[in-house]
Amino acid sequence: TWGFLQTFSMMITLLWLSLLPLCSFAAIDACNQELLEEVDFPGSDIMGLQSPDVEHCQLLCTQHPSCLFFTFLGSIWKSEHRAFRCYLKSTPSGKPTSQTSLVGVTSGFSLKSFSCKPNPEPCLSQVY
Repeated sequence: TWGFLQTFSMMITLLWLSLLPLCSFAAIDACNQELLEEVDFPGSDIMGLQSPDVEHCQLLCTQHPSCLFFTFLGSIWKSEHRAFRCYLKSTPSGKPTSQTSLVGVTSGFSLKSFSCKPNPEPCLSQVY
């Protein structure tokens, strides 16, 4: 029985070790719906699009096949003709290379993750 217990213990350890990469992948792929106000993710732009608000910008990012995160410029950017601009972004690591504090912007992440549940509200439920 001692040999059986050692073999069983080793099998359990190997099972845990084989599952560990899946756990770390799940942590990386976690759903991050948080919007970061006054935070810019500089660089890594795929494209810039007009967007009425930050929630719409997040939907644009989620629906774009390469977008992983975004930065939205709000109404205070009118003087630079960049108000209501949504910058879709991507990096090989899947994370912003840096983040800086910047007034009038909001940044966030795509909702493509398997752990993100779709929003039950209709798209563009607000009137602009």
